[in-house]
Amino acid sequence: MLNIFKIGTSAAGARLKIWIAESKLDGSMVPGDIHFSDDHEHYLVKLNLDDEGPYNSEMMEYAYYLTARHCGISMMDSKLIDHRHFATKRFDRMAGEKIHVLTASGITGWDFKDPSNASYENLFELALFLKLPHAQIEELFRRMVFNLVFANNDDHLKNHSFLYDRHNDRWQLSPAYDLTYSLNPLVNFKKTSRALAINHKRIDIGLADVKLIAQKYTVRNYLGIMEEVQSGMAFWQHCTKDLGVPLKIRERIARVFVVLK
Repeated sequence: MLNIFKIGTSAAGARLKIWIAESKLDGSMVPGDIHFSDDHEHYLVKLNLDDEGPYNSEMMEYAYYLTARHCGISMMDSKLIDHRHFATKRFDRMAGEKIHVLTASGITGWDFKDPSNASYENLFELALFLKLPHAQIEELFRRMVFNLVFANNDDHLKNHSFLYDRHNDRWQLSPAYDLTYSLNPLVNFKKTSRALAINHKRIDIGLADVKLIAQKYTVRNYLGIMEEVQSGMAFWQHCTKDLGVPLKIRERIARVFVVLK
C-alpha cells in the first residue's frame, strides 16, 4: 500500500491520506484516483506513521466509526489495514460509477471557517431546501447529538455532504464521515468551542439546546435518539480497550464526553 502512496495519490486534508482501489477478486491494490470500476472496492485511507504521537489517531477514528454504527448512524463500511491505517469506502465511487457530491460549503459558498454561517440550524435549513426526506433530517439530528456527546468538535460545514442522485433528480444526505476526537487528549484545554453552533452556542451546550433543535425541525423521538447515542459511551469504552488504546488516552477523552440530562 505504501508503494501506491509513492506514486502520488495523496488526498487533501490535515492528515496524510491516499486513495486506493482494492480488487474484489484477489485483494490487490492500485491507485484509486487513476482506476475505478465495479471490479474494485474504492477506499480513502488515512495513514498512520510510527512517529505520530502517543497513540494511533487512525485507530481512534476506527473506534468512533464502530461506535457511530452502534448508535445507528449511517456510515460507509470501514476497516483497519495492518492494524494501523484507517480505510473507509468512498461514497463518491459506487457500482463502478462516479457519484456527484458537494459539501455544505460547496453548495452554499459558506466559508467553513467563518462562524457567522457555521451552525446546525443552517445545516438543517439547507437539508430542507434540498428537500431531503424527514428520515434524513432525523439522521442529521442523530449525527449532531453524536458529535456533541462524543466531543467531535471538528464537525464543520465541509464535514457534512450531500449526494446528487442523477437518476431520480434529487439530493440526499451522504453517509457520515470524519467522526473522531480531533484534539490532543494529553493537552489540558480550559475551553474548547465547537465548529458548528447549536442554538447560537459553541460551548456549554445542554439538553435544552438540543431539545430546541428537535422541536424546530420536528424530531419527535429526540429523547429516544439521545438515549441510543449516549448508550454508545459504554460501547466506546469496550471498543477502545479491545483495540489497545492506552488507558490514559481513553480516560482523557471520555472525561470530555457530554451527558445530556
